[in-house]
Amino acid sequence: MERVSVESIDYHDRSFCISYPIPDDRLITSIEHLGILSPLILLGPAPFRIVTGFRRLEAARRLNMAEVPCFVEAMDEREALLLAIHDNLQRPLNVVEKALCVERIARAGLGKAESEALMKAMGLHAHEKMINLFLELAQSEETTKAFVARHNLAPHELGLLFSFPPETQSRFIATLTPIHLTASLLREIVELSRLLFIKRGAIPFEDVKGLTKGDDVKAVLKREAYPVLTHLEERLKATKDAMHLPPRIGIATDPSFERSSIDIRISARNEEEIQDSINKLQSITDSGQIRSIFDLISGDPTRS
Repeated sequence: MERVSVESIDYHDRSFCISYPIPDDRLITSIEHLGILSPLILLGPAPFRIVTGFRRLEAARRLNMAEVPCFVEAMDEREALLLAIHDNLQRPLNVVEKALCVERIARAGLGKAESEALMKAMGLHAHEKMINLFLELAQSEETTKAFVARHNLAPHELGLLFSFPPETQSRFIATLTPIHLTASLLREIVELSRLLFIKRGAIPFEDVKGLTKGDDVKAVLKREAYPVLTHLEERLKATKDAMHLPPRIGIATDPSFERSSIDIRISARNEEEIQDSINKLQSITDSGQIRSIFDLISGDPTRS
């Protein structure tokens, strides 16, 4: 091991870079207090190229360190790439890092068996569609990579995102970037957006402009994609809200309104709660509120 001047390392050469994103605040804090515990691996001679340690070098630069501990190796590019990939496979990779691995593997021209083994180690299937999808991600714009990495999109959602034309894809990402989204909510939004794009050739970005909650975005897109279903859901909700049901009583219908029956659930801790629930159900039956739900799911517009 030796100490190498930071200025003698080619910071901009990312030939073997797998890490994404590069800046890592936690690593910077750790190095600030403990120093670099794991030396970088560089490819010599100077100006040195980084094989492993891109994040450590970034942290060192931000901390104005003059030198970093390194192992300077003499190897060909194929050996260096394999070392970089195997080093990064020691930790969980996000989807962008997997894409960068796939791109590096394709560029190196590795044999089929070796390529398939590396992709399997990343949890990916080495078929053409998957490879092309991840190559497209690796070569995408920085804003796209940042969005995909932030949400760690699964291949299904990634495929839907890249099915949009570049301009639509950019607007989609710009619209959703400020919004906090769970994985399941983002999946629903991507699927609804894809459906609307197929139906109309466009996504109604203006209708969701300014919204700050993912649920609100989903509601707007769902209303546009399924206007009849959304209308039925809203009427069902209004009817159930008017019943003022206690938490121990649940009334559910088929989500797609294709089944002409309803499910009623009662949970109780004693006989009194059972009797109270029965009385409540009798009351909303006598008032015609239960009939309103049956009329709604049976499609009778004159009575619901």
